[in-house]
Amino acid sequence: FLDHHVVDYVTTIPPSLKLMPIAGDSPGQWQMVEKWILRQAVKPFITEEVYLRKKVPFNPPPSGPPPVASQKLPLQMHLKARITQENVERLGFVNWPHIRELLFEYLESPKFLPNGGLDHRAGILISILSYIVLQERFNVPS
Repeated sequence: FLDHHVVDYVTTIPPSLKLMPIAGDSPGQWQMVEKWILRQAVKPFITEEVYLRKKVPFNPPPSGPPPVASQKLPLQMHLKARITQENVERLGFVNWPHIRELLFEYLESPKFLPNGGLDHRAGILISILSYIVLQERFNVPS
């Protein structure tokens, strides 16, 4: 699904074909089914279980603890370099003292989950980093 021709084409498709609202369990509640057009395109070729499966995030596992406890993993080094007070405050909607504490805690003691998933603190920090990058890339004002 990462073929650049497919990606180029999909960017031209209106959002109304990429998301499909489905009525929820209660009146007035709705659920959004993501990747609707992709699901429809592959439906003849996949099982019903796969077709109905909820989208889940995939995080490649970190390489594991660094060989020397004082060393930082590449993800930690990148987060430390990019999540700065200046960058966070420029966002205008994120509490820098909270993020500073979260970053410090993650840098000092990352957790390595047995399933290869990310430490929940890393997930939050990656989200903050995503906002920073989007703001820089698209010149989003504070």
